[in-house]
Amino acid sequence: MVENAYNGRENMERYSRRGRDIRFVPLEWHHPKDAKGSYLPLIRRGPDDVGEKEGLMPDFSDIPDDQIGICAYATMGNIPISPVYPDTAGGRLDLVKYCSVNETVWDYYRADGETWAGILFTNRTFTIDCQTRRVEFIDETERVGF
Repeated sequence: MVENAYNGRENMERYSRRGRDIRFVPLEWHHPKDAKGSYLPLIRRGPDDVGEKEGLMPDFSDIPDDQIGICAYATMGNIPISPVYPDTAGGRLDLVKYCSVNETVWDYYRADGETWAGILFTNRTFTIDCQTRRVEFIDETERVGF
């Protein structure tokens, strides 16, 4: 499932989800921390953001693809929730394994590796069923317009 329609940095905005997203960072990236050792929030850089701006992720567009990795981020706090992994099939698998063991999808809700792969590497909308505590992916073809 990790390979399903994945296209790396080509469509970075595609990999943004409610609560969790993928960010493309150098393999040696260390997210900045404050004096107390807590991560500083850095907002995902948009297509119109140029130059260095305070509070934005640095611009890594000039970093060669073979030196770029992937990292899962909590979008509410704009901080990393995983180590950086190579942007390879093995690295993506290691990332979903890490998240399934160490992270929650939202609040205290956990998910298995297959669900994490769906959250991080597809553009499917999902919701969390609070009774079953499971992530449910929504079939967009069955939705009625509002």
